[in-house]
Amino acid sequence: MTRRWVLFVLASSAAVAAADPRHTTEAVTIRKKPGEKEAVVAKVAANTPLTVLDEEGRWLHVRAGANEGYVLRTSVNDDAPPPDASPKWGAQPPQVLGKRAEVVAGTASVADTYTRPAPRHLELRGELGLGYRSLGMDLTSNAEGGLTNYLVDADAVAVAFDGGGTLRLVGRWFTGFDVGSHVSVSSPGIDYPGPTAAPGKIPFTTFAVDVGARIGLRAHDIDLALRVGGHYDAFLPKSVDNAGMLPRERLLGLTAGLRADFAPLHSRFGASARFDILAVGSRAQTPGLEDGTASTAHALWGGLSVRYQISARLAPFAAFDFGRATTTWTGASVREPGVTNAHRTDTTQLLQLGVGGEL
Repeated sequence: MTRRWVLFVLASSAAVAAADPRHTTEAVTIRKKPGEKEAVVAKVAANTPLTVLDEEGRWLHVRAGANEGYVLRTSVNDDAPPPDASPKWGAQPPQVLGKRAEVVAGTASVADTYTRPAPRHLELRGELGLGYRSLGMDLTSNAEGGLTNYLVDADAVAVAFDGGGTLRLVGRWFTGFDVGSHVSVSSPGIDYPGPTAAPGKIPFTTFAVDVGARIGLRAHDIDLALRVGGHYDAFLPKSVDNAGMLPRERLLGLTAGLRADFAPLHSRFGASARFDILAVGSRAQTPGLEDGTASTAHALWGGLSVRYQISARLAPFAAFDFGRATTTWTGASVREPGVTNAHRTDTTQLLQLGVGGEL
């Protein structure tokens, strides 16, 4: 009688185990308690068998080999049999790059060198950088002599700030906003050699602000977004009575562009690329120093930054930004008599190093 009872219990246990073939559907982190910020117990690979001990909302209390803790319900199969993970004849075993495979109590687990936190519903970020900025101005006109044609090259020290937020919507969609600004100071500034006026130095400051809104779609590890916004920048000589008679200027307009953010799950490195054009804009100059009575402005900007995640919320970065603006003036120039048509191309380059944080 006792022998029959033991056989019955063993058969029942085997039937229950066969009816509940639970396994992970992806590489997951087992945590000590429910919650994305709780302590990590272990990390296991996809298709790891496990036993579900209890359910707590969107979390499952599980045991995988010698490890016990909590995983997200969405990372465990819905009672479907796991795929056949046995190697086929002549096939190469799967390789795991940048990870260290371990076998604990017959269960394969993966200890990642780094696992990026999952995107949160609302993310806020800010970056502060210090760098070098170069400025070039190339003006040509329909006249000759004096200040009718000139070429300017100057360097400046720059401080830049960039911030914004991202709100995750339904599915892979998201929306966001951004605001950025930079200030650069050049002294002694532009070297004016003459000959219209006495040679001299022209110290100057530049100031720019960009604001925008975007909407996009997340594809694997990349966020792709369309952006619309506004742009303002100013070129401010220390004095308008400078040797080269360079006016104070401002460029104002609406922009449209693209954004791409790349953040691999198991890498500390990430990158961002951006591109914008000035859709509608105008340039104004100091009254009495205008290069014409009317102006038409066009511009484009682009940039690339690379980050290294030293913690879940802190990342130093290196960035390079460039800009190109063209302005055409028509009508009589006030600054230089005889000019009725002028064209200027401005180029800027900004190289910076800084640190960013997330909230």
